[in-house]
Amino acid sequence: MNPVVGLDVAKGESQVQAFLDQSKPYGKSFSMKHIKEELDHFLDFLKGIEEVTGQMPMVILESTGHYHTPVIQYLEEQGILYILLNPIISYQAKKTSLRKVKTDAIDAYQLCVLYYNEDFDPHKIRGIQLLNLRNLSRQQEIVTNMYVEAKLQFHTILDQVFPEYRKVFGDLYSRVSLLILKEYPTSVIEFCPSRSGQWAWEKAKKIMDSASRNPFQKNVYESHVINLRMYMELLFHYQGHLSDLEDRIVALANELEEYKIIQSIPGIGEKIAATIISEIGEIDRFNHPKKLVAFAGVDPSVHSSGKFTATINRMTKRGSSRLRHSLYLAVLCGIRSSRNKKLKVFYDKKKSEGEPAKVSIVACMNKLLHWIYALLKRKEAFLDLA
Repeated sequence: MNPVVGLDVAKGESQVQAFLDQSKPYGKSFSMKHIKEELDHFLDFLKGIEEVTGQMPMVILESTGHYHTPVIQYLEEQGILYILLNPIISYQAKKTSLRKVKTDAIDAYQLCVLYYNEDFDPHKIRGIQLLNLRNLSRQQEIVTNMYVEAKLQFHTILDQVFPEYRKVFGDLYSRVSLLILKEYPTSVIEFCPSRSGQWAWEKAKKIMDSASRNPFQKNVYESHVINLRMYMELLFHYQGHLSDLEDRIVALANELEEYKIIQSIPGIGEKIAATIISEIGEIDRFNHPKKLVAFAGVDPSVHSSGKFTATINRMTKRGSSRLRHSLYLAVLCGIRSSRNKKLKVFYDKKKSEGEPAKVSIVACMNKLLHWIYALLKRKEAFLDLA
């Protein structure tokens, strides 16, 4: 017998349906909350199926953001094998049904049916270090987006209070610039002890000249000043968090052998390398480079029907968007100024064949993934001999 248990995961609970074998449902579906007591009951339920069938059932569930995390962690602690599906796979399977019915019980049932119709490999557990690195890298991206939004709002308000100030510093968002704007021009010496007194007074004079040109000589709206100070505090806050996250990411990544291997490829720096290895995880999860390419979503889609075969095929974009973005940046850095000779030769070859620039870059991303797969498998550094 080949037992399986399907879990339709939602926020805080899951719907459970078991099969003893193909076309042999086991009992009625039931709801299970994601708390220790009910997870323990779920483990007893799995052991009960094991007694009936002679083997521990496979658990199949969809990847649902972070809602499935407590279930996955519990299954891993108990040594239970499970299959974590991409929601696209289960969604396509549900569309094949003629009846348009959607309930949690039916979804759990359909997951079991899908298990028998397809050949899925059990999910391979990722290392704690790589998961920590992935979580930190993703959090860095989130905070960076918040920081960029705060900068835009700050810029908008500054244009309504003191637009000429933007010409004083090369980096408007530097700590010295923000502190001076927060206080008053003569405080410039206090906030830049590493600079000379001459530099400080020159900056002070530049600020005063800018103030004299400021079209808003009288501040009508006190709310603008309040909002400006608030956004400056937010900018300081985000800068501190981003600096801390970057230090932690680099420290954690330096403990991983893969980090140095990835950085041996010209065009891949610390941040891009950390994102790539955190999104890929253990390379042993993939037994062929094409599976890694599919995971990144840079494989070409295929459209063929009857005598028609599409000649323009876009990449699937069904994998990790963060991995795709990092590969894109790595390719741009590599082909710029021929930093990566091998990649530049390949890019030029594609261009000479008449491929558009974007298509050539995607081909380079695909090629780069094949190199990464080979290097990580062999644990070797990259040799850029074009």
